[in-house]
Amino acid sequence: MRRRDGERGHVLVTVALVLFVLIGFAVLTVDIGVASSARTEAQRAADAAALAGAFEFVTNPNLTGQALTDAITSSAKNTAAQNTIQGAAVPTSDVTVSIDTANRRVTVTLSHSTPTFFAGIFGRSTMTIGATGIAEAAASATGDLCVSPWFIPNTALATDSNICDTTNGKSGKVTPGAYTDGQFMVDPTTKVETQYAFNWIAAHPSRQFGIKPNNPGNAIAPGDFMAIQLPDSKGGHDYRQNIATCPASAIACANAYSAQTGNDIGNTRKGVCERITYDQDQNCTGSVDTWVGVGQYLEPSGKTSNTSRSLSVAPIVDVCSFTPCGVASGTNVTFPVIGFAFIFIDGLGNCPNGGGQCVLARLINVSGCGSGNGGSSGLPTTETGPFGLPVRLVRTQ
Repeated sequence: MRRRDGERGHVLVTVALVLFVLIGFAVLTVDIGVASSARTEAQRAADAAALAGAFEFVTNPNLTGQALTDAITSSAKNTAAQNTIQGAAVPTSDVTVSIDTANRRVTVTLSHSTPTFFAGIFGRSTMTIGATGIAEAAASATGDLCVSPWFIPNTALATDSNICDTTNGKSGKVTPGAYTDGQFMVDPTTKVETQYAFNWIAAHPSRQFGIKPNNPGNAIAPGDFMAIQLPDSKGGHDYRQNIATCPASAIACANAYSAQTGNDIGNTRKGVCERITYDQDQNCTGSVDTWVGVGQYLEPSGKTSNTSRSLSVAPIVDVCSFTPCGVASGTNVTFPVIGFAFIFIDGLGNCPNGGGQCVLARLINVSGCGSGNGGSSGLPTTETGPFGLPVRLVRTQ
C-alpha cells in the first residue's frame, strides 16, 4: 500500500481547528450568560428607579414645574444607584430620566458598560447593557389591600366649628349642600379631591391631625369610634393585626363599610406601635421613622427616605369631624368611601382639637374616588400596595 506522506498531520490540524471553534462557542456562551444576567439586573434597577420617580407624584403633591422635575430625577437616579450590575453600583451618569407630567409617567433609560470575560480575546473587552423602565401614578384613587381600618371624616381638616348644617333637622348622613362652606377634603358631589385639601397641606406641611378618637364625645355616633368593621375582622386581635400589617380584605371606592363598635384603646395602641416601630414593639419603645416633611422621613440610621413604615392609607367618608352631626342614627350604619387620605402615622397622643387621645397623623396627599375608577391610566380597581394612589410599572412591549 502506498503511503500518503502529504496527509501527515491532517488530524492534528483538524482537531486544532475544531478546538478553536469549540472554545469560541464556550467563550460566547459564557459572555452571553453574563450579558443576560447583567440585563436582568439592569432591568430591575430601571424598574425600581421608574417606580421611585413616579412615587414623587404621590408623596410630593404640591411640587410643580422644575421643582417636581428635580425631585423625580433625583429620586429615580438615587434609587438606580442603590442597585448593582455584576457587583458594581450603577453610576447615576448611566441613568436618563424622562418625565411626562401630564400623564404622571416616568421613563428611566439605563445604559451600562460592563466588562466581558473572554470576548476580549476577539478584541471586545466591554459590552453595553441597556434597559428601560416605565412607571406611572394613577390620577385618582381606586381601592387598596393595605388600608388602615379607620374612617377619616371628610371634614377632618376643617377649622369652622359649624362645618355641618345642623339646622336642617336631618339626622341622616351629610348630603351635598349640607356643608356651610368648602372645608372638606373630597367634594361630596363629584368625589374629587378639593383645592382646600391641597392648600391645607401646603400651608401646614408638618401639622398633625387626629384620627381614631378615644374619647366617647368624639365618636361618630355612640359606640362608633371611627374604626371599620372589615369582613375578615372577628375581634380585637384581628383589628390589631389589620392596623399592624395589611387587612386581608380590600377597601374600595364607593363600597360601604360598617363601623366597628367599641373603643378598644388597647388594641389600637398595640397595632399602631407594631406598625411604626422597627422591632414591632407593642409598647412603642422601639425605633421609629421621624417626620421631616412631605416626602422626607428620617430613619433611625440617619438616612432620609421618601418612603417609611409609618406611611399608610385610610378611607375618607362623608361625615363631620369629631361630631355626631349628619350621621344616621341606629345600628348597622354603613359609610360609603368617597376617597383616600395618604398619611404618616406618628403614634398616639392628645388630639390637636382637644377631647382626649387619638391616633396622630400628618396628611401627605388626598385622592377622591371621582368617576374614573383609576383615571385615564386604566389602573385596576384594587391595588396591592400600601398607597391609595397606586403606582405601577408599564410595559410597552
